[in-house]
Amino acid sequence: MQSVQEQEEAGMVRSPSLITRRAPLVEAVAPARGPSAPVIAGLRRNTRLALKLSVVALAVGIALLLATMSTLAVKAAEGAPALKQIASIDLPGPPGKRFDYLVIDYDDGWLFSAHLAANQTYVIDLKSNEVLHTISDTPGAEGLEYVPDQRKVYTSNAGDNTVGVVDLNAMKVIRKIPTERKPDGSTYATIAHKLYVSDERAKAVAVIDVQNDNVVTTVHFDSETGVPIYDPNSKLVYVNLQDRSELAAIDPQSDKAVAR
Repeated sequence: MQSVQEQEEAGMVRSPSLITRRAPLVEAVAPARGPSAPVIAGLRRNTRLALKLSVVALAVGIALLLATMSTLAVKAAEGAPALKQIASIDLPGPPGKRFDYLVIDYDDGWLFSAHLAANQTYVIDLKSNEVLHTISDTPGAEGLEYVPDQRKVYTSNAGDNTVGVVDLNAMKVIRKIPTERKPDGSTYATIAHKLYVSDERAKAVAVIDVQNDNVVTTVHFDSETGVPIYDPNSKLVYVNLQDRSELAAIDPQSDKAVAR
């Protein structure tokens, strides 16, 4: 039978001395206690604050970047012209004399230019920028309107109070339609095949049937009339009443003012 000392050496019996010597080892490897609740709450507050500060810093950085880019864009724009001339077109007629309206024939690629003071109208090829024709007998031509379904251009001749009818096949004035006083701007209402011409000094709008080139009626107002325009959406003709700072609407079906 083994003695107590032999049993201790074999690890079968622990003597009080061994227990005393090993106790510190048990205390050394015991798990440490976690942080307290107040410490955890403080960490969370600090984390949220750090995130807020990061977001604010990012926003400020983006704002500064955008402001810098905007400043650079403005400086670049100031150094460059808004429009750039790419061509010039030499026109006949006396220099320094007043021009007025322009209108484009998109079917043929032609630009019509009213040379009011020279009493003539030019037909310009937009592909070559060259004058194709000079149409005479358009005295004091102001307004111009192209009517595609008739292949005609109408000139408002303030010089003799007429509307000139230009046949684009013949490239000349084939008819003059009398109006009351100083025809100016004009517009074509496709829905009714009618041309509406502001008779400025007569305080009226002359209505012309483009199929027979006759004045159908004249709509009078209590003001000088400015440039009319046809709106295909509302199917109305709008005209400036210059003396009253108003617009009037004309219904092409009845040729009556329906609103102001």
